[in-house]
Amino acid sequence: MKVSILMPLCLLLVLSGCTTLLKPVPPNPRTGLFPAFKNSHGVPISARIVVSKKTDLSRYHDNLLVTAGSFWVHEVRYIGVFRHVFNASQLRKEIIRAGLQQRLHKVTGLLALNKIYRDFKPFLWLHIKIGDNSAGHTYFDLVVTDPKSAQNLFVARRILPHMQAAVSDQSLFYPMMNAFVKWIHQDQGISVKVQPPAKR
Repeated sequence: MKVSILMPLCLLLVLSGCTTLLKPVPPNPRTGLFPAFKNSHGVPISARIVVSKKTDLSRYHDNLLVTAGSFWVHEVRYIGVFRHVFNASQLRKEIIRAGLQQRLHKVTGLLALNKIYRDFKPFLWLHIKIGDNSAGHTYFDLVVTDPKSAQNLFVARRILPHMQAAVSDQSLFYPMMNAFVKWIHQDQGISVKVQPPAKR
């Protein structure tokens, strides 16, 4: 993980206090949505949709690479849409088992993922992008990228709250996950089937 990503996450740990942070929970089995905080009007906090493109998810053969961390791997598995959800380490092991490690020796970066897509198997790539907007505020983007075309199919954004605000999964990450769930459900026409927590 790059230092540029570590610093904001360290800040989150300081700000979160006693609220939950990076602790996976299953979504509501009725709505398929995660427990985001509600605003003063009783409406769940939402993420800003930066990119939302309709696409045929079947093209990716139910494969989703998640490089945002284990929290996101667990949460995506909970929604039960992608049959194969894996991180970079698991992808590397698949490549080795297939005997392709000499040709596909890198599993990070868009160029490497593009080659894996073309030479091994199709998949979508879910990752986090952290940056600063024109006002100098830090933002978190939940990004879904097609490695073949290098196009972002979906981007949901949350601005890091001010220093005095409580930062948590409910205020920062779940709004982005809910936007992702709605993109799958509404734009792609796929029903979300909540999966039970995996046995540990």
